[in-house]
Amino acid sequence: MVSLLKVMWKLKVPPKIKIFVWWLIISRMPTKDQLISRGVTNISTNHIIEFCRIHPETLNHLFFLCQVLKMIWGWILSWLGDGIHLTIEELMDFGSIQEKVKNANVRNKINTIWIATTWSLWLMRNAMIFENVSYSFDVLCSNMLFLYWRWLACSNPLSLSSFYDWYKLPLECRGSRFDLVQFQQKFVLFYQPIVPLDLSIMESP
Repeated sequence: MVSLLKVMWKLKVPPKIKIFVWWLIISRMPTKDQLISRGVTNISTNHIIEFCRIHPETLNHLFFLCQVLKMIWGWILSWLGDGIHLTIEELMDFGSIQEKVKNANVRNKINTIWIATTWSLWLMRNAMIFENVSYSFDVLCSNMLFLYWRWLACSNPLSLSSFYDWYKLPLECRGSRFDLVQFQQKFVLFYQPIVPLDLSIMESP
């Protein structure tokens, strides 16, 4: 059986993000159900997940079962294309990615997308709770895209194509030297995120 923690530690993402994924894999995220079980009573009357406002917030429901957020995973699956041969359930399961995707280069990229997606979900969840921000599908997708591109650029700046080519073929990033300033200008022009990105995790892995 593949060690998910070993896979995660080898990925070229910032240390702060690796800690987040570690907590996620070992089910130690401070979700509302976990906080209530630890005696944090000030949230006991508001234990509902922020996105669908129906079910209690648990780790699995927050990241993978909420019907509102499944739309994000569905969009990512469509964006990646049919060539990866994954169902939406397999894309959401970090372990299934390791088993189903045989090409190591493609697998590493999908792993990084998985991490960028879960981190973006967590950032949006926190903004909704602590800053009274409204849910936005567009912001979640744009933040995930920016993080994936940024981490990819930091790990191998010579392997990236233009932004347009990358967006069309996200798993086939090849071409000219990466120009971060040019990318940021084009990214903001296309997406204009409503919630500012957490720039503290933009440093090189």
